[in-house]
Amino acid sequence: MNIIRFILLLTFAMVLFCGCAGPAQKDAAGDIVIELKKQNETDAGMMKIQVCADNIIRVVASPKETFSPRKSLIVPDTFRPPVDYTAKKQGDDVIISTNVLTAKVSTKTGVVNFYDKKGRPILQERKKQGKIITPAQVMGEQTYHIQQVFNSPEDEAFYGLGQHQNNIMNYKGHNVDLLQYNMVAVIPFLVSSRNYGILWDNNSQTRFGDPRDYQPISSLTLYDKKGVKGGLSAEYFYNPDFSRSLVINRESTIEHESMETQGGFPQGFDINKGSVRWEGEIQS
Repeated sequence: MNIIRFILLLTFAMVLFCGCAGPAQKDAAGDIVIELKKQNETDAGMMKIQVCADNIIRVVASPKETFSPRKSLIVPDTFRPPVDYTAKKQGDDVIISTNVLTAKVSTKTGVVNFYDKKGRPILQERKKQGKIITPAQVMGEQTYHIQQVFNSPEDEAFYGLGQHQNNIMNYKGHNVDLLQYNMVAVIPFLVSSRNYGILWDNNSQTRFGDPRDYQPISSLTLYDKKGVKGGLSAEYFYNPDFSRSLVINRESTIEHESMETQGGFPQGFDINKGSVRWEGEIQS
C-alpha cells in the first residue's frame, strides 16, 4: 500500500450515541466523545465524532483531555442540519451509520475507517500511528505538528488541493506544499478517484505526500566514478558542450539551488559559458 500523508489539525465528524458508560460518551452538543488510552506520547488522547450529513462525517482529535475552543475558519457552526443515523457499540468499536456511509471508530486506538452502505471500504486509516501529534512551538505559541496517514491502493488518483504551478493534475505519488503565495491558491480539499473527499480543517501550512523536508545530496553516501567513497567526480568545462575540460574535483557537497547559493566553483570557471558534469554512484 502507498500512504497518504497530511500534516495538520486533525478533524472528522459525528453525532448521536446510546449514552452508554465507558470510553465513548455523548456530550451536551450531541457529539460522540471518545477517551483514548495513549500508547505513545504522540497519540491522540480524545476524539469527537460529528455527523454533518448523510455523506459527511467530521472527526476532531486532541492530544489532551479537552478540545481547543478555537472556532473553525472552514466549517461554520451552522453546518449541522438534522441527520438520521444510528450509533452502536460493537466490541471495542463504535459504529456510526447513515443512509450512505458507515464509520467504525476504535475506542482503544482511535483508528477510523469509512465504508459505503454495502460495507465496502472507502477510506482506511493506518492501524499504527495513523495520527501523530507532536508538541511544537510556532511563532512563540505552544502548539502541535499533526500528521494524518491513510492507506491508499496503487490505482487511486487524487485531485484538488487548489491551484498550483506544477503542471500536475493527479497528485498520487507527488508532494504538495499547501502554502498560499503569489500565484498559488491553496484549498485544503482532496478528491479521490474512489469517490470520496477529505476536507482538511486546518489553518496552518500543510504538506501533502511525504512531509519530510528535502535533503541535500550530501546527506546520502556518495562515490566518485572510480568507486571511492566520499563524493562525486565533478568535471568542469570551459564551454557548454563538455568538450574543453578545465579540472576534475571530488565533491561531497553540491549547492546550486539558486543564484544566491551558488559558489565554490574552481578558478577559471565561467558560470555563464561553462558546464559541469557529475559522475559516480549514490547510495540511499
